[in-house]
Amino acid sequence: MNSKRAERLRCLFSRLSTPSPEELFEASWAEADGEEPTTIHNSSVDHVQRLLQRLPLQYREVLVSRFLLSLLIKDTALRMGLTEANVKVLQFRALKRAAGLDLVLTDRERNSNPSKRGGDTINRA
Repeated sequence: MNSKRAERLRCLFSRLSTPSPEELFEASWAEADGEEPTTIHNSSVDHVQRLLQRLPLQYREVLVSRFLLSLLIKDTALRMGLTEANVKVLQFRALKRAAGLDLVLTDRERNSNPSKRGGDTINRA
């Protein structure tokens, strides 16, 4: 079960992209003009951001480098000052930890939002 969550997270991370400096610049001008910003914050992006914030720094850095910046193992190793083997191990551990956190966050969200629990609760007298 944990490997399925890790694979799902791997796919989710690989589909996300960070906005370019030009997009950020245009969005800041749009906000100053009173227009809606052009960046879209959907629930998947927010969910990944919450997961990344809860990971240790090295895990976060390896996942961002590999999946958001699309760096190769070799480039990630150079960026982090590690061997390629260490990056592979860190990536595996980071995905495994993120999968566990995903389970916890999903359960918390489900428990805090009654509409996701399958309907209203009925008070019985």
